[in-house]
Amino acid sequence: MKVVGSKTIIFLSLLVILSLLFSGCAAYSGFWDRLWERLGFDRLPPEVKPESPPPEENRDDHGELVEDVPETLSEFEEKVFTQINNYRANKGLNTLAIDKRLVEQARLHSRNMGQGKVPFSHQGFQERVSAAGIPYKAAAENVAYNNYPDPATAAVEGWIASEGHRRNIEGHFDLTGIGVYRNEQGYYYLTQLFMLSGKE
Repeated sequence: MKVVGSKTIIFLSLLVILSLLFSGCAAYSGFWDRLWERLGFDRLPPEVKPESPPPEENRDDHGELVEDVPETLSEFEEKVFTQINNYRANKGLNTLAIDKRLVEQARLHSRNMGQGKVPFSHQGFQERVSAAGIPYKAAAENVAYNNYPDPATAAVEGWIASEGHRRNIEGHFDLTGIGVYRNEQGYYYLTQLFMLSGKE
């Protein structure tokens, strides 16, 4: 009979813990929520469907699409946008178009988190989606914060490594808005909104 050594048991225990961490196991959600937040990532809200059709006056289905990204996004925001679209393209998915109204809502949320006006969370997500004023079929959001030398890449890599965030990145969406805010402590707060535009 083969005896399992203590190192093997420790290794297997670590594998179980890591698998629980990345699977978002509900039974351990309190501990993992705190650990995940300490690492600078969040737990996701469910993808939402519009509760009622938003007002349509003076709006078309896609809003104002911005093709000249550098004039609309900051350097960090543009870097996130490019990396997310490159990832989607490599997966054979459509690329996302920037919508100014989603950028505005993403920036506001990042600033509010960075200034401590709201906790690092998805608090107010439904309100942000509605405030954009775009008729939509589905929407989602990723947030992150860090103070790494390359905050944009660190956030994107963290999202891709997380099943829930990656599901949003790979989701059936056509519009996006990205907002980055750097607070006085030097931390970068990032918000990316995803939306599938059109009437339900």
